[in-house]
Amino acid sequence: MVAGHTLDALLAPSVRSHPALVAYWKARGFTAPVFIAVAGWAVAVAIQRSGALGWAIPAARARRVGLLFGLGLLTAGIYLHHRLGRMAAVALIAVTTFKAFLYDMGSLGGLYRVASLVGLAVSLSLVALALQKFVLQAPSKEAS
Repeated sequence: MVAGHTLDALLAPSVRSHPALVAYWKARGFTAPVFIAVAGWAVAVAIQRSGALGWAIPAARARRVGLLFGLGLLTAGIYLHHRLGRMAAVALIAVTTFKAFLYDMGSLGGLYRVASLVGLAVSLSLVALALQKFVLQAPSKEAS
């Protein structure tokens, strides 16, 4: 999919009319559905091999999903200048962080706990930098 978009952006119009590329453009519509089907199959196989059942499947990934969703929401809130979106993102990141410290770290041991704490620290540092640069900055005064 990335290669198709890159070719679409970089190729000259004279090259785009080549018969091989015209056939490629027609077949390119199949890449997204094939990707979704293969990704779904891979997730199903991974879940089946893990032996997890019921709520154990999403619960095992809730911390990562919550943190990534919070970071995405923060990015969207910054880009769209949406204060409520940024506040919701910070709240989601805080809840996910507290869950990681209070619940998830107890089940880890040794180097896994250290690696998890380092990853969490890096993520929170990036969030703090984004908040400081884009959200908490003083409003600029307009020249009269």
